[in-house]
Amino acid sequence: ELFDKPPGGNGSTLTPPHQDNFYFQSPEPGVALWISLDDMDIDAGTVRFVQGSHCRGLRFHDWDWGPYGGFVKQIDDFTDQDEEFERDVGHLDPGDVVVHHALTVHHAPSNLTSGRRRGLVVNYVPEHVANYMADDLYQPVLEFHVGETGNLTAAVQANWPARQVFAATTVQCALVGWHGVEGGIKHVVRVDADACKLTVEIAEPHAQRQAVLALLESGHVVHGVERVRSMPLRLGSFEVPPPPPLSNGGVPDAHVGVWILRREDCDGGGEGGKPPVCGAKSDVAQEAALRLQSRCGVFVDVQISRPSIDDASTDDASCSSGSDDADAPALAADLRSAASAGVLTLHSDGGRQSGDGGIIAVRHRVTGLQPWNGIECVRRVGWHRGQDGCAAADAVLVEAPVVDRSCDSHADAWHRVEEPLGEHSSAVLELVDDPGGRRGYWVVVGTWFGVVVGRPSGDFLEDMLCKSLPHAVKTCGERWELERRDATRGCEVAFGRVDSPGVFRVTHGVGASREGALLLNDSDRQLRRDAADDGIVVEPWSGRRWKIRDLPHDFAAFGKLKRVIA
Repeated sequence: ELFDKPPGGNGSTLTPPHQDNFYFQSPEPGVALWISLDDMDIDAGTVRFVQGSHCRGLRFHDWDWGPYGGFVKQIDDFTDQDEEFERDVGHLDPGDVVVHHALTVHHAPSNLTSGRRRGLVVNYVPEHVANYMADDLYQPVLEFHVGETGNLTAAVQANWPARQVFAATTVQCALVGWHGVEGGIKHVVRVDADACKLTVEIAEPHAQRQAVLALLESGHVVHGVERVRSMPLRLGSFEVPPPPPLSNGGVPDAHVGVWILRREDCDGGGEGGKPPVCGAKSDVAQEAALRLQSRCGVFVDVQISRPSIDDASTDDASCSSGSDDADAPALAADLRSAASAGVLTLHSDGGRQSGDGGIIAVRHRVTGLQPWNGIECVRRVGWHRGQDGCAAADAVLVEAPVVDRSCDSHADAWHRVEEPLGEHSSAVLELVDDPGGRRGYWVVVGTWFGVVVGRPSGDFLEDMLCKSLPHAVKTCGERWELERRDATRGCEVAFGRVDSPGVFRVTHGVGASREGALLLNDSDRQLRRDAADDGIVVEPWSGRRWKIRDLPHDFAAFGKLKRVIA
């Protein structure tokens, strides 16, 4: 962010007392680096801070209806005690840096000198919360719709020309600065003030999907999942293929199994296409990231977020409407959780990206808990070969980006869970004939199972792309009349262990399936074969029907599949 206060200012260039995290709404407030670009002192409008104010939490802000017409919000309870603890940073030379907490109350007077007063601010938050931040109070969050030609249109606020220009500027900055296309995305942005509509035209077909990704990463939302899926996507020299038909294509045995994600402190971070060297494991005590990969290609990825103390804090009160305080931590954790199911395809990169060739894995999502973010999971894969006392060969699968993107630049180390896998150790069921049009998969590998059922086909979140579910609820929930307890309604995520044939116990879940519950119990909750179709199994307690995609004849985990009595 660049703050430029012109010389000879008056009250219109005052910055009222505020906290940065009111705009960002980060569950884990970060820090700001205020970098001076000019020689300045208090007369030029250097920032003043209230010492210790970051310890008092987030305070209420209201609009400042001053000359800026509502671009700034300020705290409305600035007291004599705050003034008592005010501190001035003193004289700043160009290049001096002032660091402050995102909850620190601060303000700045007008620039009364004859020179410019410019400051560049860089805000830092933890990587794992960056995609959950709400920033509509700082920049307009636009709802784009994809047209038949790939153009994007969004409504802009009526009778507020400055806000319309601001919206167009933020869109142009997102497209020009997008790192996915060298030199930025060529585009035309038009604002029709009479129709209150902003249009983005992207002439190059290969740049249309990149434009969607740029807008999503900037915090906007896009409607039109199928049209975005039909747009071509090129990552570096790799052309991402379209989703394959659901068939038993087969996956090499080395990829089949149960995997747990452990983000590593890596030597070199996998630079130059090389897998990282194992180091200390990151502390992700609040989350569990697990994957089941079947032989027929279908996978289930689950990342369950645990409720934390922060989820019950008053800082998040603005998002807790419609929920009891006792439910707030679990609801917040469900919004952060991620789960997807789809089909894995493997491709050779032909040596274009690394000296000895390699394999690129594309995970085509079919359904999931979080709204789609506009891009398939495309990663270069390799095996860690047991250096420095780490796991043996083929026990650690390393996935790295195909191209270096600022939003996806890390390498992931997936560790195989020790599990004896025979030739007939995996099974896959696909949800069919669902009255609500939901998609879903049930994958069993060895003694582990995972179930992911997505949203009803009429759910508007099913046709929306955005950063994340928490981001969508925080920035647009009021506009959509969406309460967060409804944001995951209709979805089902369950991951767990097969205690014995026909007995499935949930260890991680979202929705109706909670930790410790029995998904199957070998009695009243037991799958049955359809009375008329051997290729269908039925849940008698719910009526849901599952098509058998892969089920070896001697597969024992489901127990004895008796037939439904017609």
